[in-house]
Amino acid sequence: MNLYYKLDEKIMKGVNAGVQAWNWTTGKTKGDLAFLLEISGNALFSFSLSLRFGYDKAIVSIPFAIAGCVISWYSNQDDDKREERALRRGCLDSIIQDRKDTIYKLGSPASAVIGTGLIVGSYYKNIEESSIPFGSGFFMWGMGLYVRRADYLPPRKNVLSRTVDKVKEWAKEFGSEPVTSPAPDYSYSTRNLEGQLI
Repeated sequence: MNLYYKLDEKIMKGVNAGVQAWNWTTGKTKGDLAFLLEISGNALFSFSLSLRFGYDKAIVSIPFAIAGCVISWYSNQDDDKREERALRRGCLDSIIQDRKDTIYKLGSPASAVIGTGLIVGSYYKNIEESSIPFGSGFFMWGMGLYVRRADYLPPRKNVLSRTVDKVKEWAKEFGSEPVTSPAPDYSYSTRNLEGQLI
């Protein structure tokens, strides 16, 4: 196994842990996280074009950014639906696995490396100011593709809702159990009608 596959395996282990934390905390799927990363990348691309060409000329990039967001949204939703259906059947979706092994596997490291190179290069060399958000956009897209390759986890309640449900359950259990403790000697419940101790 060469160095690339070992590195990719380590990165995916970290990405899977991040997706599990995202799902546990927000209750949302990896498709939602990937979309968030990809839409952030689109916003950074548009911002870098406005820095490079000026705001009046960069307005041309807005329709492309919106189109990229729409395509990303539908693509992530399609992936989620296919993976959820396959999970219910107890198998893997062959189309999603092909995408993970080709498009996502090739695009994620390339985008992340290009983005990192642009960001780091702008600090060490006299590169234009617009390369930092442009590189950040590439990096975000790469991370979004890494997230798409992660294991699928179904949607569930977020951590706050689950906590509230658990507290309600505990309160219900605690309230249903009678409190039993011996009554003290001076209590009326330990004396008969004449006031003598029982």
